[in-house]
Amino acid sequence: MAGQTQTRHEDSLRKRFVLIGDPVAHSWSPKIFNEAFRALGMEASYEARKVPPDALSGCLDLIREGEFAGANVTIPHKQRVAKHVDSLSGDAAVVGAVNTIVVEAQNRLRGENTDIAGFLKPLREAEGKVAQHDVLILGSGGVARAAAYALLRDHLHKRLFIAARTPEKAEAIRSDFSFHDGNDCIQPVEWSERTEKLSSVGLIVNATPLGMWPHTHESPLPDEAPIASHHIVYDLVYNPNQTRLLKQAQNASARIITGFEMLLNQAAAAFKLWTGREMPADIVRSSLSP
Repeated sequence: MAGQTQTRHEDSLRKRFVLIGDPVAHSWSPKIFNEAFRALGMEASYEARKVPPDALSGCLDLIREGEFAGANVTIPHKQRVAKHVDSLSGDAAVVGAVNTIVVEAQNRLRGENTDIAGFLKPLREAEGKVAQHDVLILGSGGVARAAAYALLRDHLHKRLFIAARTPEKAEAIRSDFSFHDGNDCIQPVEWSERTEKLSSVGLIVNATPLGMWPHTHESPLPDEAPIASHHIVYDLVYNPNQTRLLKQAQNASARIITGFEMLLNQAAAAFKLWTGREMPADIVRSSLSP
């Protein structure tokens, strides 16, 4: 009987967390979280689950029913999930995108956006005064919205150019976030004109999946793009760690920031929300850094 009681107690301490998205095979999140749980001796596990758009509602139901103690959200679901949780944090509400789900009392789901904190930390540690530069964001999805909002909220920019293959999404960012600095600060750019803006910006942020495994030959900028040594090039793609874009930047002697740093820092913020504990980020970085 004592053994059964101990087993039930141990089972109650085990918690499962999940990443939902499509695709997820490329994700390093399971490695990050499982290494953090191991380092802290926590009875918890993390897995990635491929969830096509038509299965999203059912997956959220599983989280509500207690199948998982919390979740991360990746492409293409960040904006869809924001419309299906019970409440949103302030940042997630403004951005309109969720990358972390917290399970509250009575199985209510709260949407959070730790992409903002994850994006900002390595940027603040970069050399140069980013706030003195114009910024070019490539992309207009959920992570692009988080990056744009972070730059606007913390005034780490002069002008913000957003180049998107879907102009309506870039215009939506301008419209949704214009209350920060006015419409003139945010300027949508045609995708075909993105390279023309490079000469006037100091920070380039890739918020598209271009270059992500297995399409590692791709880049959001052509080989002849005028990347220069004064640029900071921040690629939010983390697999591979050295994307084609970052290799282009290094060849031009530009400062680079890898997507792994954003991934690790947004994961640390999610870890704290779920567990109330600090992720041992240095241990995770040293064991998993590419």
